Amino acid sequence: MQGEAAFQFSQAWAAALPAVAGYVGAVVGDRHATDDLVQEAALAAFRAYASYAPERPFTAWALGIAKHKVHDHWRRLAQGRQVPADPALIDALADCAVEMDEELSEQRAAMKYCLGRVGGRAWDLIKGR
Repeated sequence: MQGEAAFQFSQAWAAALPAVAGYVGAVVGDRHATDDLVQEAALAAFRAYASYAPERPFTAWALGIAKHKVHDHWRRLAQGRQVPADPALIDALADCAVEMDEELSEQRAAMKYCLGRVGGRAWDLIKGR
């Protein structure tokens, strides 16, 4: 992937990242495993971006890839021991993450608008925080 496509992917991934990381973190629970799985999902999404259909929401597509990475993770852990993960629960959490991402996108846009109107000392305090 080169040029414009790589740029489009990076923009879409940046917007989807909070939902993907939130979903993986909620399902996996381990911060290090979550970081690894999110990176694996990003790499898989990057490699498969040519097959992405733009009429479908990117976040939903990326969450589908992350869901497969989580399933693979649980399968690896299950080799030789019982894993308390219910595939139905994993799927339900992925659906919930898609719904939450839509709501959070609206909240992020509102926050960006509000922060754009802050200036002077108030902005310095916000940046310091």
